[in-house]
Amino acid sequence: MIAVVLTGSGTDATDGVQRVKAHGGTVIAQDPATAQFFSMPSAAIKTGAVDYVLPVEAIAPALAAIVRGEIVDDRGRTEA
Repeated sequence: MIAVVLTGSGTDATDGVQRVKAHGGTVIAQDPATAQFFSMPSAAIKTGAVDYVLPVEAIAPALAAIVRGEIVDDRGRTEA
């Protein structure tokens, strides 16, 4: 399972990302610097359950790489 937290206000994502992580899933949060509203990604990051904090343009390629079983670095790039 993979959870992605994008721009948004509030802290709605905190319970969900912790549950995903507790069940062995992967969690990606949008880098707050690229989010129009940064409180939701920031709240998710503060839980400690986020595996990747990526700019919005790096999220889709990282998702594709993770699904293919590739190792992704902290910038969303696949490692050679």
